[in-house]
Amino acid sequence: MLRFIIITINYQIGMKYVKTLFFAQLVILFNISLFAQTNVALDFDRVGSDPANVDYVTVEGINASSFPGLTIEAWIYLKEYNLGPYTGSYIFGKEGPACQLPYGSFVLLVTSKNHVTDSVLKLDFGLDPGGVHTALLSHTEVSLNHWHHVAATYDGSYMRVYLDGKLENSVAITGAIQGFDSDMHIGNWTTCADAERGFKGVIDEARVWNVARTQAQLRETMYTELLGAETGLYAYYKFNEGSGQTAADSSPNSYDGYLGSTTGSDSNDPTWVSSTAPMPYYTVQNGNWGTDATWATGQFAPSTDWADVKILHNVALDVNDSIRDLEIDAAGSLTINSGIQLSVSSALLNNSGFDGLVINSDATGTGSLIETSGSVDATVNRFLTQGKWHFIGIPVGTGTASTFYLSGGSDIYLRTHIESNNSWDNWITDVNTNLLLGRGYECWVDNNVNQDETVQFQGTLNSGDYTTGAGSFYDLVYTSGHGLNLISNPYPSALRANINTWAKTNIANSVWTWSDAYGNYVYWNGIDGTNGDGFGTLTNGVVPAMQGFFVLATGSGPSLTIPQDSRIHSGQLFYKNSGSQPNTLRVEVEGNNYKDAAFVRFDEKATNDFDVDYDVQKLFGLEEAPQLFFMASAEKLSINALPELTASRVVDMGFECGQGSLFTLKVSDIENSFMGTIVVLEDTKENVFQNLKENPNYSFSYDPNEGNRHFKLHFDYSNPGENGPSNGIDIRYYDNVVYIYTSNDAPANAKIINLQGQETVPGFGFTGDTKISLNGLHGFYLVQVITANSTKSEKIFIR
Repeated sequence: MLRFIIITINYQIGMKYVKTLFFAQLVILFNISLFAQTNVALDFDRVGSDPANVDYVTVEGINASSFPGLTIEAWIYLKEYNLGPYTGSYIFGKEGPACQLPYGSFVLLVTSKNHVTDSVLKLDFGLDPGGVHTALLSHTEVSLNHWHHVAATYDGSYMRVYLDGKLENSVAITGAIQGFDSDMHIGNWTTCADAERGFKGVIDEARVWNVARTQAQLRETMYTELLGAETGLYAYYKFNEGSGQTAADSSPNSYDGYLGSTTGSDSNDPTWVSSTAPMPYYTVQNGNWGTDATWATGQFAPSTDWADVKILHNVALDVNDSIRDLEIDAAGSLTINSGIQLSVSSALLNNSGFDGLVINSDATGTGSLIETSGSVDATVNRFLTQGKWHFIGIPVGTGTASTFYLSGGSDIYLRTHIESNNSWDNWITDVNTNLLLGRGYECWVDNNVNQDETVQFQGTLNSGDYTTGAGSFYDLVYTSGHGLNLISNPYPSALRANINTWAKTNIANSVWTWSDAYGNYVYWNGIDGTNGDGFGTLTNGVVPAMQGFFVLATGSGPSLTIPQDSRIHSGQLFYKNSGSQPNTLRVEVEGNNYKDAAFVRFDEKATNDFDVDYDVQKLFGLEEAPQLFFMASAEKLSINALPELTASRVVDMGFECGQGSLFTLKVSDIENSFMGTIVVLEDTKENVFQNLKENPNYSFSYDPNEGNRHFKLHFDYSNPGENGPSNGIDIRYYDNVVYIYTSNDAPANAKIINLQGQETVPGFGFTGDTKISLNGLHGFYLVQVITANSTKSEKIFIR
């Protein structure tokens, strides 16, 4: 018969002591546990107004005068506060000889605001360095019937007070801590003998240090018991005895306390009770993570990034949260709801197998988990919409095609991409075919049963950095003239794909993945953009969890390392414009319920040729979806990076679609991207010109028989006021073509005259905008435009 044995070993990493399990080959015999639960504390009562009925713990012998620093901390659960002119619920009191200045070495209490009758309760830290009393109050209210971690520190220069691990207040002050031979009390201030100063509630984990601990150190140990030998720990009361008169000191200094005013039983003795202090947070019933009743009395739902949590029941994560440590008990389970995010920064233990940790997915989104432990078993779901293409990878170490075989469900077709000829392989038909970690797969959900589907991966979650070709991770290949490799995000969370920052060899800085909403590939180039943030149609460069994406190998032996520190949480369902970039124009086209976008960017680091690190090749999407691209020599580009714009320039743009319709071109935030530069769109088929700063939208009809619809973008680099519009007339010259724009639809007349006064282009009438081709001419000419209200002439030079 197998017996489950919990073996806990404490070890130190930096300032943190972790309770874990020693196991090697016999791991199957052990129920692993991160946490040893503290479940006993002291309940301090105050009955009536007689000081004899106030409970406290007495500790003799502590003298703080030689302390180089001070920290006092505890967990408190205040049940009731007695309002009055001299009230205070005292937690620690190292007292002076009388109820007068100096009051004592140190004091920590909950007080009514400003020491007057007031229902707003604050944490109050008091010191008397140099015999002058200083009180430091928290800003946040201390609530009743709620566990709070309280702490106060003094380093010889500053007093600081903390509530639940957060710095609440500080004050500059100097001087030695007062030293007295009087006792320290926990739960009362006995020198000022009145019942109004007694603590009514539960205190657990009382600690005194002779060093000033940092906020990080306080957070590191507030949710766990100490070993007792930590540097600077002077006195430590776990209150775990559960009976008797002694509150043992778990530090090496043996400052044991006793209950009440004497070593024997008396009316000042607090009562041993079961503790629900979050050491760590733990569940008491099935329910939602964000519901307070799911957790032990007074804990409420975990709310700090540094919390330790133990799941003993069936819990659904229904709110985004970040914690430090998480243990799922063998009898418990945690389900991360669709679209909900969880980060575990330190240790994650799942003792309940695949069913103990489940990440859900539906049409609203997929749950997201970021953790660093590794070797965590889980079930990860992935929602797939019928009648749509999906790029997908596996979020666990191993899997087979059987994951996509759903008995009684929709037919799901699965295939891989072939780099050598940039095509798709045959559909996978053998359900026993192994799915490769890190490889991307294209899948199609048929509508044979007319329903969306969810596939389920079970295994050990992928964690850590992954290098292509290392271990079992998919390797990249390169064939001259090709290079597109379909890989995948291996994590159960999104990935920020700024691959220009990743370790790589012979890999371009761009990624492409599929968007159902676009009916197109969306893309990202990480090397460019504001502060190197990158830009493209892939929102913020985020590749969703389990999403396949293309990378481009540019030479032999390509390699790429996916770093786990690029993981992020993202609830993005649809791709949108990620915002404008300086010197960058984003042109979007919509039609047939799909869309596409392309960028032209002017950058001093780019060239007129194809730059593999700056330009992004166009990958074509659905036949019925619009396809927009810039043309550079033989390349069609989604991002065309060109040298810095220091003179007027014309950029060619193409459009195609396999299904005719009315389409709309749109630009956004053009004023911020191109201040001082006029940008004009030319439709070469319709001979139409449009100033995009005046009207950023242009609609046109398209017939697939047209083939490539040719547009031009004219960037006029003239400074404001120099050769700019005059009297509603604007004259521009690029590449042997004169462009004339008027600000209204009034009739106009134009002609071109050489320096001898001869009309090289005789006068002609037009309305709105026009262009004049000057092929075969060279030298200086004068362009003259006349309207009913104004006249403008512009000298041009034709090479």
